[in-house]
Amino acid sequence: MRVLSITARSLVLLGVLLVALAAYALGRLRGWGRGDDARDALRGRVLARAFERLGATFIKLGQIVATRPDVVPPGIARALARLQDDVPAAPFDEVRRVLDEDLPPQARARLRTIDPVPVAAASVAQVHRGVLADGTVVAVKVQRLRARSQIDRDLALFAIGARLLDRLPSLRWVSLPGAVERFAAALRAQLDFRLEADNNRRLAQHFAADPRVRVPSLHDTLCSGRVLTMEFIEGVKPTEVTEGRAELALAGLRCIAQMVFPD
Repeated sequence: MRVLSITARSLVLLGVLLVALAAYALGRLRGWGRGDDARDALRGRVLARAFERLGATFIKLGQIVATRPDVVPPGIARALARLQDDVPAAPFDEVRRVLDEDLPPQARARLRTIDPVPVAAASVAQVHRGVLADGTVVAVKVQRLRARSQIDRDLALFAIGARLLDRLPSLRWVSLPGAVERFAAALRAQLDFRLEADNNRRLAQHFAADPRVRVPSLHDTLCSGRVLTMEFIEGVKPTEVTEGRAELALAGLRCIAQMVFPD
């Protein structure tokens, strides 16, 4: 059954790749890729759409690539950046099913309302605004229903592809199988929201005395392996900050140094 599943997924990958190549060729014919910047932007848009169609594993890959403008052209990185939190949302029926499966009835009853339209949607999960019975506004992060099965299947294909490509002398120095193993370990760890909750608590403890850092508080009875409920904090993306950028960057650097060295 697993072999058939991987084979079917391989055919899907091939089909999406062919559609992406056709879309890119059509865009070039229409003159959308004239000049290096325009061509890179077109490539990025085509890649982003292809990764969206392929689901969680490839969206996560796109998110990583988007953070590396030193590796890919800036036009491609900018186009892939929207995969961070702006991908097609899962149907709310699937969200409700995960909530019902993971949370006991008494805990679920605490969640008075939840907005069917997510605040943000990304590769593994999406975040919905909710209101508890006492009026507290919360952010409810819910894992996509089929994320784990899809990721396991894709990672198996990645491992096969890495072993085949590793036979090429020109690519052996990259150590693709090792890179795939590290990517797989990191991605699978993100599927267990209990680990994220533990990290949240550790960060809150370590930065409790730092007025520059605010860690959203968790609602433990509404957390599980696939659900994470925390304090809802209004804010903006770091890339959207127009004032105090230097202070924000310095605070961020100090946080990273604190986590990497003392903690």
